[in-house]
Amino acid sequence: MPKEKDLQLFWSHDYYRKEDFNTYDFEKDNKKIEALIKNNLNAYNVFSYFIKKEYLDSKDGCTLESIWLTKNAIAEIFLYNLKTNEWELVKKKSSNILPPYADNNFFISHFPNLFLKQNKAVNEEKTFPSDLK
Repeated sequence: MPKEKDLQLFWSHDYYRKEDFNTYDFEKDNKKIEALIKNNLNAYNVFSYFIKKEYLDSKDGCTLESIWLTKNAIAEIFLYNLKTNEWELVKKKSSNILPPYADNNFFISHFPNLFLKQNKAVNEEKTFPSDLK
């Protein structure tokens, strides 16, 4: 999840606007996404929303598109720490559905302190002759 609103808008409005999710190619898209964020990981919070196998209800058939959870399911939410290169447990939460893949506010609403607030006023940059040296 992008930390800043401008980057969030890029992904929700610019990047995914033209996607047809009926013919979506996850493997091809993963390569494009990796190329876009690879050198800018500090601008993102990388989460893992983990459900243990014991909480998966497979009687109706689990697929990549539809995963059913038991009524007492607990999600473990991890945040990837770029400094230590380790996953850190940040919250356990009862869950009846998985959060949406894209264009959602799940992580922002649960962890607002991890996301940067947008400035309401835009600072204008000025160049002075002394800056041109």
